[in-house]
Amino acid sequence: MDRDSELGKIFRRARKYMHEGMEQKFSKPLDGFREFAAEAVDTLYRHVDAADDYYASVVGEVIPRLFAIDVTTGYSFFHDPETLSMIWAIYNTATGTVARRLQLKRSFRRKPPYRVAFVCSMFSDYIAPSKAIANFALHVDRDLFDPLMVITNQPSTMERKSGYDVVPFNQMKIGKQLLDNNIDIIGLPPQDNIQTLSLQLIELCCQFEVDMVVASASPFSFPEACVARSGVVGTFFDMHRGFPLYVDGIDAILHWVAGTREKQLGLWLERGGRVIDYHDGISVSPLPDPLPEKDPVKVRFVTVSNYISQRFSPEYCDTVSRVMQACPQTVYRIIGGCNPDEIKARFAPEIRSRLDFVGPVQGAEAIQDYFLTSDIYLNEFPVSGVRVCLEAMCASLPVVTMKCGDLHVNATSVEHVGDFAILENSPQRYFDLICRLVNDAEFRSRIGNELRRRMETQYDYKVTLRDLAAKLLAVHEEKISAM
Repeated sequence: MDRDSELGKIFRRARKYMHEGMEQKFSKPLDGFREFAAEAVDTLYRHVDAADDYYASVVGEVIPRLFAIDVTTGYSFFHDPETLSMIWAIYNTATGTVARRLQLKRSFRRKPPYRVAFVCSMFSDYIAPSKAIANFALHVDRDLFDPLMVITNQPSTMERKSGYDVVPFNQMKIGKQLLDNNIDIIGLPPQDNIQTLSLQLIELCCQFEVDMVVASASPFSFPEACVARSGVVGTFFDMHRGFPLYVDGIDAILHWVAGTREKQLGLWLERGGRVIDYHDGISVSPLPDPLPEKDPVKVRFVTVSNYISQRFSPEYCDTVSRVMQACPQTVYRIIGGCNPDEIKARFAPEIRSRLDFVGPVQGAEAIQDYFLTSDIYLNEFPVSGVRVCLEAMCASLPVVTMKCGDLHVNATSVEHVGDFAILENSPQRYFDLICRLVNDAEFRSRIGNELRRRMETQYDYKVTLRDLAAKLLAVHEEKISAM
C-alpha cells in the first residue's frame, strides 16, 4: 500500500471511531481503539520525514480525533512516553508544514499593554476549559494586557458542518461578561478542514497584531499548535485543563496539579521545556447572610456530575450504601443527567428511597443553592470531578475525595481539598471519614469552614490569576528584549 493510501485509511478509521464515540456519548472505551490508535501513530511517525500538505492535513484530522476518543480512559494512551515522543515529532513536522505556507513577518510591542489572544476550541458556560481561559482574560491587569477572546470552533470543522451554527456569545453568561468588560470575542466559522482552520487562526493572530497567546491547548488543538510553530506571535503559553500540548514553539506549559506534574510533563521537562506552576481557581463569592436553615435531624450528602452513569462505580456505590445503612439519618442528593432507575439499582435496596435525583442543574448560582442546603459533598471514585469540589468548598461544605491513581482524573481533586483529602485508594478510609462527618456536627462545621478559607486564600481567581499573569509577563518581556 502506498503512503497516501495508508494515510487515507487511518483517517477514515479515525473518523469512524469518532462517530461511534459520539453516538455513545463517550461513555465507555471503544473496542479495538487502543490498538488502532497505536497503529495510527506508528503510521504517521513512519512517514514523518516525507511530510507534505497532505500528510499535514491527515495529522490535523487524526490526532485530535484520537485524543477526543481517549477521554473515556483519562487519556491513558497519551500518557505513554514513547507514544508522546512520536506525537511530538509528528506535530512538529505537520504544523511546521502548515506554518510555512504563510510567509508572515511580525514586529512586536516593546512595552505594555500587550495584545493577548486567549484561544479555545469550544466556548460555553458549561465547558471547563473555555470558562477557565475566559476568566483569565477577565482578570488580567488592563494596564499591562489588552485581551482578545478567540474561539476556533474546531468541532464544527471536524464534523464538517456547513454554516456558522453557534450560540451567540452575548447569550452566554461568560460571553456577556467578556463583552461587558470590553473584551472582543472572535469566533472562526467552520472550514473545509483542520488545516484551513489552522491557517485562518495564524492569519488572525497576524491581522490583530497579537503579542501573546494563552490557549487551553491539548493534542486536540492542532490549529493552536500551528500558531505556536509559526513565529507569528511573541510568546505562546499552554494553559491546558486535562492534558498538555507538546510541540516546539510553546514558551511554557501552565500546570495546575502538582500530583500529575511528573506523569504529564516528564518528557517535556526532560527536554528542557519550561513549566509555570499555578493554582486553579474560581470566583469566590460572599456567603449569604443569614445562611439557609437546615433540618437538624438529617444529614444531606450531595454530588454533582455530568458523568453519573460512568463515575458511579460499583465500589463507590457500595461504599455510600454502607454509609447510609450505618447512618439512617442521611439522605443523598444526586445532581446531573442520568437514568434514575438504572443508578438507583447500583445502591443497596434498603437505602434507595433516600436517594434524591435532582436531574441537570444549569449555572453555578443554582448549584450553589443546593450546596448551601447540603451538609457533605461526596466526590465519586476512582474517577471524579474537580471544579465542583471548589464550588462545594465555597459553600463551606466538607468535601470527601481520595486519590485513586496517577492519571489526572484520579488525582486532581485531592490537591484542591488538601490535607483533608484521602491520599490513597482506600474505600474503607472513605467510609470512615464520611461516618465521622455524619456523626460529629462540630467536626463537620470546622472542616467546612477551613475549606472555605482555603478557597479564599489559595483558589480565588483574584489571587491565582493575578500571580499567573505576572509570571507570563516576565517570560514575554525577557523573550522580546532578546529579539
